[in-house]
Amino acid sequence: MKYVKIFGLPIIAIILFYFFVFEQKDDSKQSSESELVTFSTAEEYNNYIVDLQLESVKSIMLFSDACAEGNRHQMLDSYEHFELQTMLSLEQIKKLSDFNGSTELRDAAIKLFGFYVEISQNEYKQILDVLLQSDYSEQDDITVDSLIKVVFVKEEACDSEFEKAQNKFAKDNALQMVKSN
Repeated sequence: MKYVKIFGLPIIAIILFYFFVFEQKDDSKQSSESELVTFSTAEEYNNYIVDLQLESVKSIMLFSDACAEGNRHQMLDSYEHFELQTMLSLEQIKKLSDFNGSTELRDAAIKLFGFYVEISQNEYKQILDVLLQSDYSEQDDITVDSLIKVVFVKEEACDSEFEKAQNKFAKDNALQMVKSN
């Protein structure tokens, strides 16, 4: 039994954690045809997406931690890593083939990873710019809080759509999904 972690996009003050357990008896290996990434089991297909999601989320968490610490160098480095990781993960997801003719989970993942890229280049970039100002003020706190709220609202819709697609994928492919803390 393999444990699969699903994370919503963390924002500086809020990190959502979801854990799902997928059980399937068939153990197959990843193969590659042309430039498409293919899998022979639904579990592997899902876990590929989840692993890429975790890499992106880890990079976002590092950026959030650097912002909380206030170290200028760490903020810049972790932001660069975050932006690059989200773009690379999106490109890898776009290379994912359908699974048994269905593209619903992949398409939802593309939207989710596209969201990660969008906020890395917009709201999180704005947050970084504000935090790097030498004359940081109370108004800047309000601006950062406002940007975080924007991310949170956008995130809820993306997370919900992805979770629905993942639940449907699990049901359609006879995967047992158990939500746990």
